[in-house]
Order: sequence, then structure tokens, then C-alpha cells
Amino acid sequence: MIDIYGTSACQWCKEAQLLCIARNEDYTYHQIDVKPELLEELEDLLGTRVRTVPQILIDGVHIGGYSELKEKLNG
Repeated sequence: MIDIYGTSACQWCKEAQLLCIARNEDYTYHQIDVKPELLEELEDLLGTRVRTVPQILIDGVHIGGYSELKEKLNG
């Protein structure tokens, strides 16, 4: 399962979602600008402050952002 944490204004967040759709991957999108409590949960999980989006986890493991997701799904 892929979890994407992002904001409504983030183009790379949208691209990550489109990549998951194109690859028929199950994913959940967490819009942290609408639900700030999701940002707090993510930062607690990562143990650090989040400064960029998207932040992406696969099966609960943080992999990074869009480029890392593309590499994992293509590789």
C-alpha cells in the first residue's frame, strides 16, 4: 500500500497520484493542507519536521518523494 502525503497546490503530489493510477497501484492520498493533524502524524512517524511534499511511504516505510516513487514503480 502506498501512502502519499501532499498539498492541493503541489504538482508533484498530483504526478505521484497519476503514476499510481497508471500503474494500477493501491494508494491513499493524505491532503495535509486540509487536515493538519495528518502532518503531525507524519512528522511523528518520521521523527522529523516535514519541509517538502510529497512524502511517500510504501508499506509503512518512508521512501522519499515523487522521484523515489517513480524509481520504485519502474524498477
